Amino acid sequence: MWFGILLFLGPLVLSLPQSSRTDPSPRGTTVTNDPSIFTLDPDFLITEIPQIREWFWTIEAATGAPDGYQRQMFTVNKMFPGPLIEANEGDTIWVHVTNKLDIGQTIHWHGMLQNGTQYNDGVPGFSQCPIPPGQTYTYQFTINNQYGTYWWHSHYANTLADGIVGGLIVHSVHDPLKLGQDFDEERIIYLSDWVHEQSQVIVADLLSGGYKGSVAPPPVDSVLINGQGRFNCSTVTDGTPCSDLPYPEIHVPSNKRIRFRIIHTGAHESFRLSIDNHQLLVVEADDCPVYGPTVNEIIIHPAQRYSFIVNTTSGSNGDAFWLRSNVALSCLGSKQPQAGLAVFRYVDDVISATTSEPTTEPWRLTRRDDLANATAPCVDMDQLYSLTPRVAEDAPTSVSQTNVLSSVFGTFSDVNGHAFSGFAMNGITYQNQINYPLLQQVEEGVPINSSLVANVAFDGIGGGDLIINNLDGFISHPYHLHGRPFFLVARGSGTMDAEGLSNVQVNTNNPLRRDTLLIPGGDWAVLRLLMDDPGVWPLHCHIGWHLAQGKLAAIVIQPDAIKKIDQPSAWLDLCKGTDQDAFGPA
Repeated sequence: MWFGILLFLGPLVLSLPQSSRTDPSPRGTTVTNDPSIFTLDPDFLITEIPQIREWFWTIEAATGAPDGYQRQMFTVNKMFPGPLIEANEGDTIWVHVTNKLDIGQTIHWHGMLQNGTQYNDGVPGFSQCPIPPGQTYTYQFTINNQYGTYWWHSHYANTLADGIVGGLIVHSVHDPLKLGQDFDEERIIYLSDWVHEQSQVIVADLLSGGYKGSVAPPPVDSVLINGQGRFNCSTVTDGTPCSDLPYPEIHVPSNKRIRFRIIHTGAHESFRLSIDNHQLLVVEADDCPVYGPTVNEIIIHPAQRYSFIVNTTSGSNGDAFWLRSNVALSCLGSKQPQAGLAVFRYVDDVISATTSEPTTEPWRLTRRDDLANATAPCVDMDQLYSLTPRVAEDAPTSVSQTNVLSSVFGTFSDVNGHAFSGFAMNGITYQNQINYPLLQQVEEGVPINSSLVANVAFDGIGGGDLIINNLDGFISHPYHLHGRPFFLVARGSGTMDAEGLSNVQVNTNNPLRRDTLLIPGGDWAVLRLLMDDPGVWPLHCHIGWHLAQGKLAAIVIQPDAIKKIDQPSAWLDLCKGTDQDAFGPA
């Protein structure tokens, strides 16, 4: 227990800095950007016996300016990104969360299995009632049979877009990627889109006619790299304080193999990540170690994670290169191009290293489907390259059930008959009965109201297929399944159903396993599931604005087994005194 507390109270700070901003927060702000969370602890013992690791978090409003433009943010411990959780497979995590906002909150542990602690998945209206303002709830779960790159974030409305995000890294002796063998150091890069408006304002407008006259979410104001960006303050005309900030810097030693874990913590845009003059060896997709390609750039969609290894052999002390995080324009038809830039600088001697900005050029296009090509289609990495899991696991060769979910954009009505533009799964736009979690309903034998949420059930054991049709012809969506990773066994263009799937050759031979998948507009994908995790699990678009507009379905696994799950008293207390018939944000 004490080790976890020490991690929180005294984060390790290496002598090799991650950023040239010793105090990256502009004057008048209270949000801090802690560079220690971007470097993993090199002395972390992955062979320690399983233990409890404990953190104390406070969610509260604070004034921040990640790109120089001041706005109110929601943060954990006034940090952005928030505290890093670093643990081992087998450890038990305790996180005491105090909510000091004036709205409810929950924390979702993105990618964690939660088999046996389904009630701590952190989704209001699904796995719990929200943590009320002024109250504390403790999330407890044990990390079993998984390791890799994960993250945590708010799952209340789209308030992750206000700053409630952070990393969660799980080490294991079973990880085939070894420190000292495959790489010499490991770092984290957080990528996110950033807007200057509060998420609650944007969501309310989207559900009542459109934000600034548009049914689409707003274009990005800045692209952030490790929580830092650079906004053009000369465009500010409303008197909001704005400071011109330097580019964030990532300092690396020369002649090393460095593993970077990229985490997309944004709410909207997809990015193309590259480092001038450096190729990237892809070694992990979400939490799945892979034999991947060596590429000039990586495309990453909201909530996805990738690891790459880069050799720092292209320069010497002080040499600098641009690290680029460009908005993938073809994915959402962004109104304006946006590029996030960071300085990737070789620093072997801090005193003698230069501080000038890079003059390097981006990688040149070598083929039409290069991701840097603005006319290239919006796709996932597995559609361009082979991503073969390093730890082989075959998908079930047969399934006992097949379910279909089809998503579409349109005009729908909420429970009060109010029409709005949004999204639906199987014709149903999600309405969140926020104080009566679906997990509790199924435990009590109450049928899920199919007019409020599209839902499909897998009753058996073994394998099951979930077919997802993205009927939005021009909008690509990153779909995230809670509960456990899926096997990606097939994908294609058009629509698919159970009968048609019988004529499709599916790949069950060690297919890619992940928890977040991009399905381009007009395409379909088949997720083969292992039905060994009883629960009511969300399947939703991880573009936060689309989720807020109803793009979510419920996947019920083994409903009879769900009835045997016991909830802790603290979980039940969250719902005491609330109105079960009330509706809240998705």
